[in-house]
Amino acid sequence: MVKYVLAALALKAFSLNGATRKAYRSIGNLVGQRARQNTDIDVYVERGDLFVALCKKYGAVPAHAQAFELGTGWMHWYSLYLRLYFDLHVTMLDVWDNRQLAALQTLFGKLKARVPAGFEGDVARLDTIIAAPSVEALYDALGLHYVIEPDGSPRQFANGAFDLIFSFHCLEHVPIGNLSGLLADFHRTLKPGGYMIHQIGIDDHLQHYDPAESPKNHLRSPTGPGSSCSRTTYNISIGSRPATGSTGSAPRVSCCWSGSRRPQTWAVCRSRRGSGTIGRKTWLAPF
Repeated sequence: MVKYVLAALALKAFSLNGATRKAYRSIGNLVGQRARQNTDIDVYVERGDLFVALCKKYGAVPAHAQAFELGTGWMHWYSLYLRLYFDLHVTMLDVWDNRQLAALQTLFGKLKARVPAGFEGDVARLDTIIAAPSVEALYDALGLHYVIEPDGSPRQFANGAFDLIFSFHCLEHVPIGNLSGLLADFHRTLKPGGYMIHQIGIDDHLQHYDPAESPKNHLRSPTGPGSSCSRTTYNISIGSRPATGSTGSAPRVSCCWSGSRRPQTWAVCRSRRGSGTIGRKTWLAPF
């Protein structure tokens, strides 16, 4: 509990103002990149394989698709992983620049070292990732576009811009007050027949700093730290078309455990055409 409380106090201090947040991000990029180069990739590969499997199962990536990732993170792992298997263009959005090319290339180097016989991905693209001299060269080679938007909103993109919208361990960080607006933008920018695939971490994120604590520790208090997704049912109205999701409303949302033994929620959602416009959402169980 000591590490847990100290982590909470430190993060609270770093969130005091713009200067402290900037310091936190600088330290995170410097220290975090070194730590991530020593990261085991088992969980990343497990999630990436399941993501690819879901895309194939539902036909979520048509030829030359336009995809959008919210919260692309330090290494663009899931955009790049998807790019190994599909020909598509990915727009990757984050709220600040936390890119870590050395960590990215180290982890994809580990992936190449364990590529099995019969690997269905494109090894040449994997080599491109590992050898890229800069993130800009990587984007040019693989058809990626990186966007920084401080409020995390995709409002700048046109109606029906994307065939696929996805995120990994991002939506639990969105303030509840912003969630309806964000989902409305998802709805607006998703093409009719397009898909959304999101993996949402519903564990207590402070437990990452204190493994002795339970990943469900935040459930002790409705205002406690960590993800709000596991204790909240969202009743979201997108225009005049309601969509409801809850961690307890299977088959709309299906829960699984990752290799790290942290609780996750997967949601797969499809847009259907209605009256000539982007229509109502249909929730699909991913398993």
